[in-house]
Amino acid sequence: MRYCLLLLLFVYAPFAFAQTSDAYVQRGNAKANAGNQQGAVEEFTKAIEVNPKNINAYFYRANANGNMQNFKAAVDDFTSVIELKDNYPNAYFYRANAKSNLKQFKEAIIDFDKAALQNSRNADIFHYRANAKLNIGDNAGAITDFTRAIGINPKKYELFEYRGVARANIHDYTGAVADYTQSIKLNPRNADVYYYRANAKSNLADFRGAIADFDKALQLNPRNAEAFYYRGNARSNINDNKGAIDDYNMAIKLNPKLTDLYHYLGNARSNSADNKGAVADYTKAIELNPVNAELYLYRGIAYKNLSQADSAMEDVNRAIRLNPKYADAYLNRAYLHIDSQRFEAAVMDADTTLLYSPKNDNAFAVRGKAKYYMKDTTAALEDINKALELNPQSETAYNTRADLKVDMGQYAEAIKDYDKILAINPGRTDIYTKRGDAKAGAGNNKAAMLDYEKALELNPKNEQAILNLGIAKDKLSDYNGALKLYNAGITINPKNKFFYLQRGITRSHLDGSRVALLDFDRAIAIDSNFAEAYGNRGLEKLRDRDGEGGWIDLNHAIQLNPAPENYLLLGGAKMEQKEYQGALDYYSLAIEKAPRNIKAYMMRGITKSLLADTAGCFDDFNTAFKIEPQNENIYIERSKARLNLRDSIAAVKDCNTAIDLNAQNASAFLQRGVAKFALKDSRGAIQDYTEALRLQDNLKQAYIRRGEAKARLRNYVDAITDYNTALTYNDRDKQAYYLRGLARIAQKEKDSGCLDLSKSGELGLKEAYDAIRKYCN
Repeated sequence: MRYCLLLLLFVYAPFAFAQTSDAYVQRGNAKANAGNQQGAVEEFTKAIEVNPKNINAYFYRANANGNMQNFKAAVDDFTSVIELKDNYPNAYFYRANAKSNLKQFKEAIIDFDKAALQNSRNADIFHYRANAKLNIGDNAGAITDFTRAIGINPKKYELFEYRGVARANIHDYTGAVADYTQSIKLNPRNADVYYYRANAKSNLADFRGAIADFDKALQLNPRNAEAFYYRGNARSNINDNKGAIDDYNMAIKLNPKLTDLYHYLGNARSNSADNKGAVADYTKAIELNPVNAELYLYRGIAYKNLSQADSAMEDVNRAIRLNPKYADAYLNRAYLHIDSQRFEAAVMDADTTLLYSPKNDNAFAVRGKAKYYMKDTTAALEDINKALELNPQSETAYNTRADLKVDMGQYAEAIKDYDKILAINPGRTDIYTKRGDAKAGAGNNKAAMLDYEKALELNPKNEQAILNLGIAKDKLSDYNGALKLYNAGITINPKNKFFYLQRGITRSHLDGSRVALLDFDRAIAIDSNFAEAYGNRGLEKLRDRDGEGGWIDLNHAIQLNPAPENYLLLGGAKMEQKEYQGALDYYSLAIEKAPRNIKAYMMRGITKSLLADTAGCFDDFNTAFKIEPQNENIYIERSKARLNLRDSIAAVKDCNTAIDLNAQNASAFLQRGVAKFALKDSRGAIQDYTEALRLQDNLKQAYIRRGEAKARLRNYVDAITDYNTALTYNDRDKQAYYLRGLARIAQKEKDSGCLDLSKSGELGLKEAYDAIRKYCN
């Protein structure tokens, strides 16, 4: 920030002259004092014509020319004065000012030097010489002169203001803030000084202090577009992206020529997860500056966040064509290659990034990620460790390592890395969302929800956090809470297909197939190639007894995207139909596609247990353990398989190990309770179900299971209470109605009990009608 104030201070004093020349001078001064500068010049010229050595006539004509902005003529007249009398008062000083106005700063400084020798107590000489030095980049010299002027006149607020500017120019922002503060004490109504101090505070990373000063500057001058602009930057730095967007919009409104603002507006929208808005802003910026490689890169990143991979790649490639040595563009193209599973291409782009930026920690991190997916885990971790060696505060390196740990099922280690990122940057909404995912993966859904809620506190329109919080609530059987979130997400973005998909899944749990099918239809209407929506619609059609339509959708899902997740869906469909061999085949195909997919091994292992293939079952679980040896969820799933194989004691032991690995995993206690119940240990089962509910108080299945154990102990009253609670989470749970019906009949509440059995049968449980025939007729 540079600021220079140049003033010409010319004083006209009436003098009495004996000769005619002096009379012209008197008339010239009178006209000058009346504001008639041109008339004054004419009178002074006549005086010079009469007496070419009338020094006062030259001096006053120079003043008049200066006041008419005719600085060249002023310099010539002051030169004549100096030639006639070298020590004429203020001649060098005024000529220096005139030369400064002609931007002849070096020549002006020579004159200021001579003026200072003539009068070392004139603060203005040092003040204006400092201004001239500022204009030639001699900030140190300017600071010395401002300091000299302050020593002479310590009450002049401008001197502190301009010395602050000079100090800011040499990056002495602390000194600049001190000078601006003193200037404000002397003149608290100067909007410019608040503005300058705000910028200095921003450079000291005191963004909140800067915002307070920008507020004051705008209070004094509400039309300062640059103040809105830079306050927006400060707000962006404290993750107040909404405030930043408001400020940038106001700056553009006040000054549409601030074209760079569209760039920063795009950044703020991107940071607030409004990637659609970011794309629009970057597009506007590109229209104004079509050869700016950075704009194409940032728009490409926004497209990536919108899952528009082709548009993202096109923009990043354009950035590289405009700037073939653009390290950040190669880096982001590496990320795009990873998303498209082009891992070797990702490594090549990371290598190119390091060619142009050898100490780029992010490049080591992304290369490590690509190497991990190329199954070179050792080299991958070496790269990530190198990134952290270069930058111990590297958010990207911790993020990458955490992502890999999640992929490896090492959720506790991943959470530690996400914790480190949030210690460095507490405003990262994406990291709260990711840490929530890791906690959910570790079975701690309550803790996961707290992270999603924190992400939404920071950005209420964060679609991914809304989606994931809804999924977590669905897992915990809080279906109404999940639906509320999906509805809110759809209000924010009615084109987000994932909200309709997940709402359909939740509605399947809550309302049944027909309502769910409507949401799957809506998701497919948004994206006719949405394989996951076809897969889930297929499952619902099967549940709705539309076998032909169901399998058409499921097979179409595979045709659109033969990803392991879709083979898992087909396997799940076969499991629901109790076609275990068919399920086995689909799980095997999922493993062929993704040999490290833990879920596929676990599901195939459980399927083999249902087919009494004990050896094959344990082979699959052992493979899963080799991939993720610390994943407690594998022990939980193997416990289920052991129950299928009638080995309840071993099932309990597996749950013990899961609890040893993670004592906060409610599912581990729930499953151990199931295993104990199978061993007729009802009291032990109740104890485990209760612990599961302590960890996760809306775990519907724990209430149902605990009610079942209490009923076995003939504690029907408490059993019914648990079934009632379960039904508050899902009033269409056929199993809860069935068990409550049996408990009520045991309590001699035959009418209400038989109505419960009827409701259960209505919802599709065949055993309910068997019970009605036995107890209700």
